Amino acid sequence: FVWDDDETPTQLDVSAAVPWRSGTPRVTVKIYSVNGQELVTLFSGDMGVGENVVSWSGTDSYGRSVSSGTYFCKLQMDDWSVTRRLVYIR
Repeated sequence: FVWDDDETPTQLDVSAAVPWRSGTPRVTVKIYSVNGQELVTLFSGDMGVGENVVSWSGTDSYGRSVSSGTYFCKLQMDDWSVTRRLVYIR
């Protein structure tokens, strides 16, 4: 698994691309609020092994735009996961 290890939050305007490289095809990618509320599942299922990208347009699961602020992106593969902080700017 490879993901940007920089601890600086990713700043987003318009949309975010979440890239990773994986050795397993089963992946779930979700966006959470700072309160831990799940806002949207960007992807859940099988992806090709290797480099992949999922995009987030700054909307929740109902298609409503979220406010500017801090969010978290959680990537889960099998029994392993990583969470990264995102700063969304509208």
